[in-house]
Amino acid sequence: MPNTSPNPKPNFAIANLAKRPLVLTLNSKESLHLAPGARVSGIAEQEVTNNPDIKKLLGLSLIQCRAVDGPERESGEKKPRAAVQK
Repeated sequence: MPNTSPNPKPNFAIANLAKRPLVLTLNSKESLHLAPGARVSGIAEQEVTNNPDIKKLLGLSLIQCRAVDGPERESGEKKPRAAVQK
């Protein structure tokens, strides 16, 4: 369901730029498994804010993390899927 509040909090998209699978632990302690080249969007702001794993991987240029308005979709393009485990 889209966020329709007057001041919506941004969602984030994370892309794996590495040539190997990555596992990120989000602030809620859920694990995000990203295949090489995978991109996942719709991650809540509180999951990435002050997250040491994300800061480290950003510093090593292994992931890209950016705010998005909603789920990213590019017509006709299939992207590798990411799995979230609790």
